[in-house]
Amino acid sequence: MEPNHTDDTFGGFHDAARDPSTAETAGQPVIIEGSSEELRQAVDDVVSSAEELYRVADVFVGKHAQQRPDVVLGAALGVGFVLGGGLASRLGARLLTFGGKMLVSRALEGFFEEGLERANGFTNDD
Repeated sequence: MEPNHTDDTFGGFHDAARDPSTAETAGQPVIIEGSSEELRQAVDDVVSSAEELYRVADVFVGKHAQQRPDVVLGAALGVGFVLGGGLASRLGARLLTFGGKMLVSRALEGFFEEGLERANGFTNDD
């Protein structure tokens, strides 16, 4: 059967798993058809996108680390806690719930204060 290169094509590659004629092969590896040059170009595009994402995230975190290091440190601790399996314990889940509630309340507090200042025409430009 000739590959369908209309809706099932991404970057010149045919995804056999999306082809209705291969429904009986569900759970088997996806067959990608295309030349090695097309595959190399697709991999280069993915690597380039990942590098750009890293640069943007680096600038974003660096900016916020200078402005609010406590927030960045808290986020890093939270991510490490979750990745380290801390949510598996009852104490970990309670600590995370408590921390989340505090974070949301502080964020909402700042949001409403800023909104009220703007509504009243008051700004702190000191």
